[in-house]
Amino acid sequence: LLQSYTDILSSVQIYSLLALCSNACRDYYMCSQAFVHLESIPSKIDEDYESLAVEIFRRHHPRGKTTPITCPSCDTPINKWTGVCSSCGTHLLICMASGHLVQTYNSIQCSCCKHRISLDMDPIICPLCHSSLNT
Repeated sequence: LLQSYTDILSSVQIYSLLALCSNACRDYYMCSQAFVHLESIPSKIDEDYESLAVEIFRRHHPRGKTTPITCPSCDTPINKWTGVCSSCGTHLLICMASGHLVQTYNSIQCSCCKHRISLDMDPIICPLCHSSLNT
């Protein structure tokens, strides 16, 4: 999902944010994947990434705890964070308030930032950009 913001954030910022958040959530598998990407990007601070990764993964084994979801169009198992089904190309709609997968019929799209919010959340304002929502 963060990869759709490459026009705003650099690859280093995206994978650093992903590593930071997944480490805080104790998703060490995702954290490991982010560090793999960070270490593959040429940078002056490669050794810092490597030493930080060693420090984290010496204490925590990078086992995945995320469960794949099913694509609503073709029933292919996919990871939620990919944003697009690799089998059929369907773009997944993720609720900005809950992080859950939503469909167009049970969500509203913010007119400002164009992200979706589930109607189950009783949205009044967009949780991402704080614009007023017309429900």
